[in-house]
Amino acid sequence: MSQSLRAKPKIRKPITTAIAFLGSFAVVWSAAGASPSLANDLNDNQFEAEFSEPAEGAPDGWSSLWNEGDWSTVGEDPTALRHVIEYGDTENLRRALTFDEPGDAGIVEGDVEVHAVMRVPGELGPTTRFGLGLQLDGEAGSENGLYLDVNGTTLRLNQYEDGEWSQLGSAHDLQGFEGGVWYNAVLRQHGDSLLGKFWAHGQDEPLEWQVEATGLGAEEPNLGRVGVFNAHEGGESETAYFSVGVAGEEAPRADADLIPEPDYDPLLTGFENRDGESWTTHEEELDFLAAVDGASDRVRVSEIASSANGLPINLVSIGNPAPPSDEEIAAGRSILVIGTQHGNEPAGQEMTLQLIRNLALTDEPELLEQLADTTIMVIPTMNPDGRIANIRQLASGLDMNRDHLELTSVEAQTMAQVIRDMQPDVIVDAHEKPTTLTGADLDALWPRNLAIDPTLRELSTEMVEDYIFADLEAAGISTAVYGGEDPGGAGDENEGIARNMFGLRHSAAVLIETPGLRVGTERVEYQMAAMDAVLRFQRENADRIEQVTNDAPINREADGLNQEPFYLFGADNDPPLEENTLDPAPCAYVLTPEQAAEVEHVLDFYGVQVQTGDGEVHVSMAQPMMTVVPFILDAGARSNLVEGTAVFDAAECPLGTIENVTAPAIAGDTEAGQTLTADAGTWNPEDVELSYQWLADGEPVEGATGSTFELTESHEGQMISVTVTGEQDRYEGASATSDEVGPVTVEDDGSEDPGDEDPGDEDDTSGTGELPETGSASMAFLAIAALLLLMAGATVIARKRLTEQGDVR
Repeated sequence: MSQSLRAKPKIRKPITTAIAFLGSFAVVWSAAGASPSLANDLNDNQFEAEFSEPAEGAPDGWSSLWNEGDWSTVGEDPTALRHVIEYGDTENLRRALTFDEPGDAGIVEGDVEVHAVMRVPGELGPTTRFGLGLQLDGEAGSENGLYLDVNGTTLRLNQYEDGEWSQLGSAHDLQGFEGGVWYNAVLRQHGDSLLGKFWAHGQDEPLEWQVEATGLGAEEPNLGRVGVFNAHEGGESETAYFSVGVAGEEAPRADADLIPEPDYDPLLTGFENRDGESWTTHEEELDFLAAVDGASDRVRVSEIASSANGLPINLVSIGNPAPPSDEEIAAGRSILVIGTQHGNEPAGQEMTLQLIRNLALTDEPELLEQLADTTIMVIPTMNPDGRIANIRQLASGLDMNRDHLELTSVEAQTMAQVIRDMQPDVIVDAHEKPTTLTGADLDALWPRNLAIDPTLRELSTEMVEDYIFADLEAAGISTAVYGGEDPGGAGDENEGIARNMFGLRHSAAVLIETPGLRVGTERVEYQMAAMDAVLRFQRENADRIEQVTNDAPINREADGLNQEPFYLFGADNDPPLEENTLDPAPCAYVLTPEQAAEVEHVLDFYGVQVQTGDGEVHVSMAQPMMTVVPFILDAGARSNLVEGTAVFDAAECPLGTIENVTAPAIAGDTEAGQTLTADAGTWNPEDVELSYQWLADGEPVEGATGSTFELTESHEGQMISVTVTGEQDRYEGASATSDEVGPVTVEDDGSEDPGDEDPGDEDDTSGTGELPETGSASMAFLAIAALLLLMAGATVIARKRLTEQGDVR
């Protein structure tokens, strides 16, 4: 049964007139001018189509143009006109459906505006989403027409002329296009000008046109049909509302309640709430994370950066009973899971969101015990700009997963900073193969780069082969090594790829990939199964993982000190060529100040230590992050940032900066006459030469340069500390200062101090009770007073004796 169409007056609210400025002239449309939220009563120059019930085939009042398409009406609230071109259908792709009501049997002459509410219902397939057209005519192979579409994040105006395609104008300022989201599109032709705008349904209509083109050929009449179409293999679209305005009238806008608000469970993702019909949108992800954060004390959501387009990048930390502080995470055990480096690979995003919710709410004892011991960190959407646009690249056009050496993008820098600061033991990088339908259900691969500590690389291989592959195969999910076993290809050793860089940064790591043309729910299921296997691997091997990841930087630092061979190319399945091997490796690289400034931010994100002096900057290979130094600085590397001067003579190579591991401390009583002893703390290297400088109230005490310090009365009231300096040949020295102790006290010997007596108020002229100042006059006074006291005492004694003798006078 065909659905009904309406092309008759309809009660609507009044709106205001709008003026659109085009170049040097203005076009004033009638009182039905564009309004952000309202529309007029329909008149003889306005037409609309809504779809009332599902049916197969093109609806009544619509006609196919160019080639027959697979049209139907589907769903409810709203019912929509659906068109799909299946993958594998590669012939006669330009398939339009035109609205017959306006004009002469659907042929419209003169100025016209068309409006549609449209969406891609499920996964975003081809980069081009839909076509909203006018002046459509011609035959297959010689199509004519003007149309609006969205290509990635670009709103475009295009033209067919005798079958030839051309772009007339574009705007790159869209926030994106997401599957499952309804959008409004408006296309207007006025004279030789073409204008377009595009916005999400439920939001305010933009007041200004977003894209325009002029000079369309005013000498030719504006004549043709209006309608919708697709022209790309795999294209799918739905139209819930379509309207037309002719003779200067605007196309009526759809009612705001055309698309009802969904009744969703906040603790399910948008993907889950729609039973996998379409992926979770950016806004739904943010709402979901807020809901999970509010539902569980185990979760902490932190916005760690903004994308190039200003969208939040969130890090979710999960622990039991609560996530530890960042400092505690860095010092303890942790796993980092990263989703959606590539924006058109959404199953990883869905897996990470479900993982967060499951861990936040689980009551499984083994998971609760694991979360008490190990923090799980998750970045659900590493590339939100690309995810919204459903494109592989970042907003800049850069492939993020080739930027993990040079770190030119804010997204890659953010990931590098998280790894530097949190030091995860295990990292999972979730990807998809967007154009793949066949093959294994899930591919996985470990880091292959030969600069990675061999024991660590073997640990990552074990995680893939003995846990992920074993668990998935047992569950009936087929697996394969990503890129195959043969050298080269997708699974190579490129240090700019995250999988390899994770290993170079001393984490056990795995890449997982699912076929992007499979059913969405299956792909998420496969990724969840792989993540469960990773959790089991960490639970059963936590101590060994911790030991291997702690030993890896120590081992590589020793290799750098000993100038062991370094492989600029080659993988664990692709032996390096002699010309790609540094044997012996340099002991250091020397940079000019200009070169050092160019790579400063990169070295900082990797935690690479540098030493400066004599107008040069030295980067030693005897340090934990020697694993990336030649890739950045060696002239023979694949993607070096600068060409440093390689130094091979060990005598000319600084070995690094001495590190104070635990701070100095002071032992002993802070009383004059006592001796304080300095505990120098611990240092790396352990056998550094130590020197001391004692401080009183923060100032150096002259001559106090030993490991002990004798306190005297002169130090009374002062706070004492000690600075210890570590030095060693070929190392840059370092100093550390203890906490202060004190104040220094002086022991009371019990004798009476005249200065402690209260002189009373007689000489206290200030009213403060303070003693008067002493001097020669006051001393003389005291002497006379003492003499008078002695004389008075003698007189009293004499009188007493006379009394005793009976001579009383």
